[in-house]
Amino acid sequence: MVLLLLVFSSCAPTVYDYLPKKKPIMPSPTLTAPTDNKTIPVAIQPPVPAPDLSIHEGLDKGDRISDFKFPQYGTGQEISLYSYLGKKVFINLWSTYCGACINDLPTIQDFYISNKDVIVLTICLDGRADRVDKAMQKYTTESTRWTFPILLDEDKILSTDYRPWGMPTSYALNEKAVVTNVRVGAFGSISAIETFCK
Repeated sequence: MVLLLLVFSSCAPTVYDYLPKKKPIMPSPTLTAPTDNKTIPVAIQPPVPAPDLSIHEGLDKGDRISDFKFPQYGTGQEISLYSYLGKKVFINLWSTYCGACINDLPTIQDFYISNKDVIVLTICLDGRADRVDKAMQKYTTESTRWTFPILLDEDKILSTDYRPWGMPTSYALNEKAVVTNVRVGAFGSISAIETFCK
């Protein structure tokens, strides 16, 4: 009789069987650091969409560029944009800290030599001749020196007025200083610049 009671009580439900079950806690995703084998919690975030390169925050096609005047690297001569009214102009904004800019300058140099119908103006947004000096010494030789005009934006005027969101940024202007094309990024070939300036 005692044996039957023990068997029955072991099979009978207890008060704990009627309590709501807790959901199991899922561990947070972790990342193992390669140096000290510590685990670091990582938040799962949605993928970041690629930037739309067709969007330009500042100047865009159809805008007329206001006149500017900057000293030219090497000579100190003040160069005015409006002194070239009546001619097509290619403007390239670059920086000595921008690898893509530096890599594309030889292409711009070749375009400058081979195309005399388009005025080439490159504008260094660093605005400092000493940085252009260092870039020239580091990235060019006597036979590959950049001979196109380099203007120095010493007061960072174009960073505010043009608001380029990428580097390098280039603009093609018609004879009335109206933007006909905008490009963010390097060209890589003379033909690409020629097509851009048509």
